[in-house]
Amino acid sequence: MFPTHYYQNRKNNRRQNSSITALEKKFEGFSPSINLSEDEKNYYIHADLPGMNKDQVKMEITDDRTFTISGQEENKKESKEKKFHMVECSYGKFSRSFSIPEDVNLEDIQAKMENGVLEVTFKKMEPLKNQKRTIQIQ
Repeated sequence: MFPTHYYQNRKNNRRQNSSITALEKKFEGFSPSINLSEDEKNYYIHADLPGMNKDQVKMEITDDRTFTISGQEENKKESKEKKFHMVECSYGKFSRSFSIPEDVNLEDIQAKMENGVLEVTFKKMEPLKNQKRTIQIQ
């Protein structure tokens, strides 16, 4: 699916263009768990964003085929009357970026968010057949 050698050198990843690969993580509070997968027709990103809704999440894709998911989860107001013994809930900003393969149709990306789970589907394009073209000399 996503062999470890894809993560070792992102320049090679972009040249190979064989799967979605993680590029970088930026966060000031929490880092969402991400699953990357694919089947014959699609690539998928599955992000766990507990407690967040779609209005708190932003997705962008740049000309160099870098796809970024970012967002911010506001800190819930905790009661000052409570004495906490453990706090594991994370809040704050996050940003996750991924290199998108050349065979992805950038005009056909679908996303849905339900119960704090973001699912992004990238449609694969049909591979180009060996086409022969004549090039004219001017």
